[in-house]
Amino acid sequence: MREQREDIPFLVEYFLEKILEKFKKVKRVFSEEAMYAFMNYDWPGNIRELQNMIEIAVALSKSEIMNIDELPLPVTVEEFVALSRNP
Repeated sequence: MREQREDIPFLVEYFLEKILEKFKKVKRVFSEEAMYAFMNYDWPGNIRELQNMIEIAVALSKSEIMNIDELPLPVTVEEFVALSRNP
């Protein structure tokens, strides 16, 4: 995923739709900040880490727009944002 970052928004949308169906949840979207973080994070766990993060976020979300602070991050939000800006 690090070499094809332009595919990340498509992967996020694909997994999001599948997971929404699985949990029978109404439409959800990620905020611009969350999408920016997805695009710029290094993804050491590759596509499975992305899929798992989306699934947990959907399962725990309470609003239609999911923000970066709702992502199950392996680090604090501040560290994640810093990592996202300096992959």
